[in-house]
Amino acid sequence: MTVSQGDTVAFRCTVLGIPLPEVEWVFVGEGGEREVVTDNITTLEGTMSVTSTLTLPDVQLLGAGQYSCVATNALGNDTALANLTVFGETS
Repeated sequence: MTVSQGDTVAFRCTVLGIPLPEVEWVFVGEGGEREVVTDNITTLEGTMSVTSTLTLPDVQLLGAGQYSCVATNALGNDTALANLTVFGETS
């Protein structure tokens, strides 16, 4: 996904599983540091599914990188990836 600096970005991840998976968002920036994201996440749980949305308001250049939705339950895990490119003025 490519956006302009200052835009709002939303990533949505829907996972199915029994037992119900837990969802975690992970960010890897251009420097390669792995960071678990805990802010601006909305989660809706159903009987067999979880929908998690990560919202990035007013995204800045440092928000560019790879975002991962990691779903985990007792039977294993699965990951969905999205890349974010941010265009804008540099200081």
